Amino acid sequence: MSEEEVNAKIMVTVENLTEEQQQMVHFVANLQMRCLQCFIMIPEGPIQKTRFPKPIVEILQDTVDEAVHRGLLDQVPLPHRYKVPDFSKFSGQDDTPTMEHISRLLAQCGEASAEEALKVRFFPLSLTASAFTWFSSLPSDSIQGWTDLEKQFHDYFFAGIKELKLSDLISVEQQEGESAIEYIKRFRNVRGRCYSLSLSDEQLADLAFQGLSSPIRERFFCHEFDCLAHLMQTASAHES
Repeated sequence: MSEEEVNAKIMVTVENLTEEQQQMVHFVANLQMRCLQCFIMIPEGPIQKTRFPKPIVEILQDTVDEAVHRGLLDQVPLPHRYKVPDFSKFSGQDDTPTMEHISRLLAQCGEASAEEALKVRFFPLSLTASAFTWFSSLPSDSIQGWTDLEKQFHDYFFAGIKELKLSDLISVEQQEGESAIEYIKRFRNVRGRCYSLSLSDEQLADLAFQGLSSPIRERFFCHEFDCLAHLMQTASAHES
């Protein structure tokens, strides 16, 4: 499911839905987006057996935690007969000022802008491209409310923090005294800022392997790793 399809699920006319149904729409759309990012397919029919690079329980828990913290499961009802607007999109890739985007977002929210939780709920619908990826990658407990979310948005995009590239990822190497777990976590953080980079789990694991210390690379030179978690488990077991 693409970003546009996820947004389409959220931008449904809600006047005929109960509050519980509205919450479920947001939750399922967010879950499907999370699964997409983890290379997991949830078909329209019965769930098919597939290869999960990340335990499904972890994905579900991450999604529930994120939904709670971001207000997607809050109990604030929408205004009577309210229809979710078709928000103008902020990509983070042009010269649109962040203040201009927030002002336009609040104007489009209309009466819903009076509720902080609704502004948090609708904010991701106004993002696309790198900006949408940035929001999706925020830690689940990092958003405490609209004021906090708006500040993070301004700080990130106004400060000019740019997207990282493959060369930045390749340059990440395990430092002296740094454990394999710490190194791979740092590698993942850099990967999280390479928004346009499209690599398979195996390719990412191979890149991370090249940055490990020489003793570990020599020990597992002939091994193949399916994903970063597999590499982390093997390397950390070797160090312990």
